[in-house]
Amino acid sequence: MFLVLLFGIVILDQVTKYLAYVYLQPQNTIPVINNFFYLTYLENRNAVSDSLRDGPWFIISIAGIIVISALFYNLTRHGINEAAKIGTALISAGIIGNFIDSLRNGYIIHFLDFSIWPILNIADISAALGCMILISLLFFKGKDRAA
Repeated sequence: MFLVLLFGIVILDQVTKYLAYVYLQPQNTIPVINNFFYLTYLENRNAVSDSLRDGPWFIISIAGIIVISALFYNLTRHGINEAAKIGTALISAGIIGNFIDSLRNGYIIHFLDFSIWPILNIADISAALGCMILISLLFFKGKDRAA
């Protein structure tokens, strides 16, 4: 389940970024739900260039450590909470998806524009959902101990 979710999200992220590159780049923005949701093509060069300015090895090391740790933890331990597996798979998929863009393009493609948030991509949403799952597990685990 962990690997299927991880690779499924990475593939979905890369396919949607490719489609955004091909179909949104010439138009830049397509309204889907007026005043709420748009498909807007954006190349985020700031995060990548700022992170890689002093050398890519720091970012590569951090991303690698997080993903390898998640893989090791989920593939070698038995009896892990399924929600924790899903959370770590989502975070890892988000890291890998944006990391692929950073290495391949020198920028990260974003295209999901909800107007009230910065423009996102599938990898961003995946990582955020994974974090929310793990934080909620910690919160509710603490509540169970207090009872």
